[in-house]
Amino acid sequence: MTIEQGGTVLSLELVKKNTLTDIYYKKTHESFTDFINNNHIDSLHGQAKELGLDPSHYFSVSVFKIKAGQDLQALELNIHRLVSFIKKSFPNLSLLVYGFHNKVNLLISTPHLSDQERMSEKLDDLMKKWQQNNGETFAAGVGSTYRGIGNIANSYDEAQKALEYLINRNDSAIIHYEEIGVNRLFVHQQPQEIEFFLEETLAPLKSDKDNNDLEETLVSYIQLNKSAVDTAKKLHIHINTLYNRLRKIEELLEVSFQDPEDNLKIQLACHLRSSYKPL
Repeated sequence: MTIEQGGTVLSLELVKKNTLTDIYYKKTHESFTDFINNNHIDSLHGQAKELGLDPSHYFSVSVFKIKAGQDLQALELNIHRLVSFIKKSFPNLSLLVYGFHNKVNLLISTPHLSDQERMSEKLDDLMKKWQQNNGETFAAGVGSTYRGIGNIANSYDEAQKALEYLINRNDSAIIHYEEIGVNRLFVHQQPQEIEFFLEETLAPLKSDKDNNDLEETLVSYIQLNKSAVDTAKKLHIHINTLYNRLRKIEELLEVSFQDPEDNLKIQLACHLRSSYKPL
């Protein structure tokens, strides 16, 4: 057999292997989707058995998404690599892991809650090790840990929301659902809507040519729980200068720091300004 023939055979074997893997991914995705959409506990146990899940175990779901911008072949290769990397990272665990389009779904099943806590810590190190191996950048959301197969759908839903939070921020990281805190209220808001709200609320501060520091002053004031002393210290200005700026801010925004509704709107705008990256 010539070198060219050998190379052709190897290429065909690789294509065959990847095709079989893709078929497995598709079937697993269909089974998992049916499972998390099933509200009937009796049939749920049968589906759990088919997926190799122990109904009494603790479960958590993570959803990984590889950044777009690759051709289809490169994307498929990176998905296969990521699935393999995850399996090697958790060699002694019961895992359900598969790729679908540009995402990888991971279901970790353990008999004890403490095992889930340890796995959660290992997940946080996963991205660093993946990038050290020249892996493609990804974002990942991790759902909470629940006991029993009836709660797997909850963990999956949380993982999706955590991932969407990162995507809206154009951020590449691994984040746990509980870490996004109050931001879970804005997960389904389009980035354009958030930008519009910020522009609508804070734009008057930017339009005032004589007060370029008003937005920074406002954000610092809110972040420091409206402490005038701490804000003046942080900004390195006299406290009377701060009071003058605050009065100017109220005037330009047509709000009062003493009004609960105005105060909530300002706090929300400052929080979003600090939390969300601009488009």
